Amino acid sequence: MNYNTAVTDKYDYATMNQVSPWPLGCCSGNSYEQGRLVKTDIYGNVFVAGITGAVETPDYLIIKYYQYGNQFPPNTYNGTGNGSDIVHDMAVDNSGAVYITGESI
Repeated sequence: MNYNTAVTDKYDYATMNQVSPWPLGCCSGNSYEQGRLVKTDIYGNVFVAGITGAVETPDYLIIKYYQYGNQFPPNTYNGTGNGSDIVHDMAVDNSGAVYITGESI
């Protein structure tokens, strides 16, 4: 079986040269990962939302990168039904709190 690991890349504004690739991965190499949304806060932190887990029943995946690329420990969400949990949108407020909307089966 093939597994996907999503990646987040940062590019320089002026030159559009890649500054550094930030690995999105949160789990072992035995899961499917897909980044779907990227948001920033007023402090320069980057938040990525997507899915991870089995292709048939993915879970939410939320990862925070500090402004220089260090990764905060990722979070996942597996709903009570243990079915598909899919992120549709994300917002970050001025305090750095993250809000996710989506579906959970």
